[in-house]
Amino acid sequence: MHAKHWRSRSAEVYLHVYHRHEQEDDLGAKVNYIYDFFTKPSRLDKVFFVGKNFLRNPWLFLKLLWVQIKVSPKLQLLPLFCAGRGVFLEKQLKLVRPDIIITETAGYQSLVSLIIARRNKLPVILINSAEVVYKLGKGGENIADRYHKLWRKLLNEVDLVISSSEHCSQGPKKYLRDTSRLKIVYSGVDFAVFNHYCSVSDKKMLRNKFSLPKDKFIITAVGALRVRKGHDQLFEALLQLPDYLDKIHLVLCGTGNMEEIEQKIAELKFPRNKINFLHGLSEDDLAQLYAASDCFCFPSVTPRECMGLALKEAMSVGLPVAAYNAGGIGEAITEGINGFLAPIDDRKALASAILSVFNLSAEEKDKMRLANNEKAGRLFDIKKTAEQIYQEALQLINNKN
Repeated sequence: MHAKHWRSRSAEVYLHVYHRHEQEDDLGAKVNYIYDFFTKPSRLDKVFFVGKNFLRNPWLFLKLLWVQIKVSPKLQLLPLFCAGRGVFLEKQLKLVRPDIIITETAGYQSLVSLIIARRNKLPVILINSAEVVYKLGKGGENIADRYHKLWRKLLNEVDLVISSSEHCSQGPKKYLRDTSRLKIVYSGVDFAVFNHYCSVSDKKMLRNKFSLPKDKFIITAVGALRVRKGHDQLFEALLQLPDYLDKIHLVLCGTGNMEEIEQKIAELKFPRNKINFLHGLSEDDLAQLYAASDCFCFPSVTPRECMGLALKEAMSVGLPVAAYNAGGIGEAITEGINGFLAPIDDRKALASAILSVFNLSAEEKDKMRLANNEKAGRLFDIKKTAEQIYQEALQLINNKN
């Protein structure tokens, strides 16, 4: 989406990605893609890729590998693959000759991209999420501090760090020697698509489109169906509202481990006929789903949560929010103004937040709708956030020249 805006400013955009997806959709951005693989690679494909790029430039490959090993908390195979990608990237840069490199997520690949950019005298912007604040270990523990050497080297050597929220900026602030090189630009959504208000009659029509009950209080949650997204806790919270359960219907939109979700529904004896599962919706359909709903619930329990694109989409539509105060969620939601927050893992408090939305008067709902719509348009409109990054990039390019 950023690239779509940058192209409208006459910028040529090249996107280096791992492999081509079967149902690829760049939402009309029409960027130039640089693929490591044209299909999802097998292990043998990856070995061949690493070997081929080692032979292409052994000295550069070993240099990239050594830099990663020096900042790694343990021996692992990922730096080998990233070194191969680095050699491949160097070859591509000589063909496309960009003016700047923008890399996302603090990690080995961004470190490799930084080294390649410096060899080609290019400025680098790093856009980080919450990985420097919270990096999940195999046992579910936070292992971010183990990567302090990587964070310190990468963050201090790029030209600019852009964090996706105040919450996400806490990690870089811990390691940056010069915090003036840190900016906060929220991840944006296509506000023009989600700025969608509908009348009562339109809402009934939309509910019919999604096969939703017309006379129930519709709670919608959008996101990957994973444990850290808190869907199990949402079921438990709703079960604490037995007097209201007959008046409520739940919509879960996303893909993931359906077997795990169905198992949890059965364990909790949550009424299965109270849930609709949806997936693969276009942005237009998502906007209509939000408009057909009464409450957006965001039960994510992970400190990795920057803020959530789905939350910003729902706010753009004007949907009242009930959520756990995880990660950067509290930056988007002001208690009682555009939603209601609950402490993480407090099912009773989450149930209370949902009930607060349920009990809103028509006038209060309208005020909350306007508050959410205004805040989303002001802070999360992709045209504004993409332009902020574009201007930062332009300044770095001009400084280099």
